[in-house]
Amino acid sequence: MITEIFSGAAGEVVGALQINGDPGEGGDILLSVRGPEPPVVTRPGTRQLVLQAPLDKEGERGLQAVAIEVVCTRRQTDDPSITIPVRFVVTDVNDNAPRFIGAPFSVSVSEGAPVSSAVLAGVRAEDKDQEGPFSTVEFSIEDGPHSHLVAIDNPLAGDVTLAQSLDFEALQVFTVTLRAQDQGSPPLSAHATLTVHVLDADDQNPHFDHDRYTAPLPDRPGEELDVSPEPIRAVDPDVGINASIQYSFNSDSPEYSFFTLDPATATVRLKTPLPEAFPQPVLLVVRATQRDNANHYSLATLAVSSSVPLLPAVLRFSPPHYSASVLENSPPGTTLLAVHTNRPMDQTIRFKLAENPDGAFTIKDNGEIAVAVPLDFESRKEYLLRVVAASTSSQMSAVAAVNVTVINVNDHDPQFQQSNYEFYVSGRDVRVGALVGKVEVSDLDEDEVDLSLKGPMPMASMFSINGRGELRVRDLGALNHSAAHLVVVARDSGDPPRQASVPVSIQFAGDLLRRSAAARDEGPFILMVVFGILLGTLLVVIVTLAVYIVKQ
Repeated sequence: MITEIFSGAAGEVVGALQINGDPGEGGDILLSVRGPEPPVVTRPGTRQLVLQAPLDKEGERGLQAVAIEVVCTRRQTDDPSITIPVRFVVTDVNDNAPRFIGAPFSVSVSEGAPVSSAVLAGVRAEDKDQEGPFSTVEFSIEDGPHSHLVAIDNPLAGDVTLAQSLDFEALQVFTVTLRAQDQGSPPLSAHATLTVHVLDADDQNPHFDHDRYTAPLPDRPGEELDVSPEPIRAVDPDVGINASIQYSFNSDSPEYSFFTLDPATATVRLKTPLPEAFPQPVLLVVRATQRDNANHYSLATLAVSSSVPLLPAVLRFSPPHYSASVLENSPPGTTLLAVHTNRPMDQTIRFKLAENPDGAFTIKDNGEIAVAVPLDFESRKEYLLRVVAASTSSQMSAVAAVNVTVINVNDHDPQFQQSNYEFYVSGRDVRVGALVGKVEVSDLDEDEVDLSLKGPMPMASMFSINGRGELRVRDLGALNHSAAHLVVVARDSGDPPRQASVPVSIQFAGDLLRRSAAARDEGPFILMVVFGILLGTLLVVIVTLAVYIVKQ
């Protein structure tokens, strides 16, 4: 007799014997279980079988299998007893919750890491239930104050990725809760803590203590300028990096030749006396640049003037042509340069932009030209501005040309044409190199994009993808599922590089699965046949050699 029972506790009724006769008090048969302390006994006066010891399919908290012999004796007769063998098949129940491996988790991530980049790869959890839905674990992130910062794109893979950009200056460390849940009904789950330490990245320009400085013109060459409201100084706002700063003038116009600037301390000195009637105040633009990254800089103005300026009779720009460069991610309000005339002390002079494509820039009363709207290198790389200076008290006016060059910044992630891709593989598509489908991706920064495949093994190794997005068959020999769920990762060549990913689902035809299974089953049989042939051949050789030796 064979019966099926689930993992259970002692005292439960696990079955009943299907036999003729009455085992009750005064009945004609007597039932008993053979052996000392059997795991299952008969309930007195009944055919019921009662569990005496706990059962557990995994064998950790009880028996994995039960086999007993029930002895049936007919009362008040000399008939021999009958032995009835009974075997119980213990089936699995969802009695084990998943358990994280290596928890709690702690990682460090740079604030400059792009969205979709890996935070914690290969989170694993074990479930001691038998293989199947009770031991199949899915991963997710519990709702919390910082759960929006990370994501798990593939619940079965357990890879934690970055969902939003990080900012070290706003958040240095945060914690999220990971959940591992099996497929039982009801399901069992476990939780683990993931602590993310945000590392400071070099993502901010140096910052001057003041945007504008002033100083009186010294009497003698070599004297240091007495700068107000305090000495010129700039610092790196990235406190975790605190890069060193070097100072320089932002132009090589003639007026800069009369001054020197210490690149380490920003001390300004008079180099040679200014010519008579030289336009004042002399407006100098000081640049503060990170020594380790020339793309990170900021500007401040220094106005130098004597107490008795002389105004020339003719209004002119000095010089008549200007050029400047600006990063495309410079925010509105960023100062590029300052234009000035030979009558800097004339309060009647007004500046305006006569030519200003797209309204991208603005000019202030002191002649500073600043960014007015967000710039985009991919839309426009260069601007030609025309600045007009005119006096409100006379007919004097002057015109200057300003060339502004936009510097490209890697500010766009690669973009897939679709949010997900689904392909179908039939029996005729199993040859190596067969095209499964094409994933299309572009980059607005015009960078080169490299594509790669990620996913659970061995599915990820069955396919390959090239730079054109062509997904092709590599080897389907280990195919054992009706579908493959992969992720295509696109990484551009920018500095720093950015990346994006898209899920890809590949469905397989039923006949393809059957052929793959049959090929795996035939492998051992073919190997046995080959070994049999070799053994038979060796036996024939030995017999032939023996006959030859006997004849000789």
